[in-house]
Amino acid sequence: MTAPHANIPADWADDPYWTAAVCLLHPIDAGRPFTYATGHGIDFPAMLDAGWSGGERRVIEAAASLWDGSVTVALLDLVAALDEPNWTRLCQAMAMLRAGLR
Repeated sequence: MTAPHANIPADWADDPYWTAAVCLLHPIDAGRPFTYATGHGIDFPAMLDAGWSGGERRVIEAAASLWDGSVTVALLDLVAALDEPNWTRLCQAMAMLRAGLR
């Protein structure tokens, strides 16, 4: 099944999946995640193979889960393990995605 955002429009700012991913990924490693952005989305498998800290990996996995559900995340793990800034961004990203889907 193709994700609803598989063909991202030219104006990505209007795509709620992109907005949620950007909210989560932007602070990680000074923009490095965006080297994985393509004309069709974000290459999460390649990104996850790149080697990140445990916290960064959890954030990337959460972004992939919000993006297209390709990665399953344990909410309990996120609640227990994310630091306050990443937890806050995750909550913001989920709220952005939810608002964009309504």
